[in-house]
Amino acid sequence: MMLNAPERVVVDTSVVSILFRGHRDVRYEYYNQRIGESLKIVSFQTLEELWFGAYLRNWGGNRISAFAEHLSAYRVIYPNRASSAFPPIYVAIRENWGASSHRRTLG
Repeated sequence: MMLNAPERVVVDTSVVSILFRGHRDVRYEYYNQRIGESLKIVSFQTLEELWFGAYLRNWGGNRISAFAEHLSAYRVIYPNRASSAFPPIYVAIRENWGASSHRRTLG
């Protein structure tokens, strides 16, 4: 049964891996039914994590080629100037509150 899949969907490293493994993964049907023919989007970081995992596990040429083919179905998004606004804010917070600011409370 195919559910009404969204037009676009952002997927993470785990979901891309599950879809690549296909029916060998018990979770495949769950995600395949929900994503269907949607435009699949991954962040550039997800793409790097996927390739890192493939090379870390010493995949052979055939599997690398199959993986590259699988990944060609995904649109990759990259940060832009607007999405890069947070790092300077984070640095300013760290400088004002110290590196361990996550442990401090206001008040």
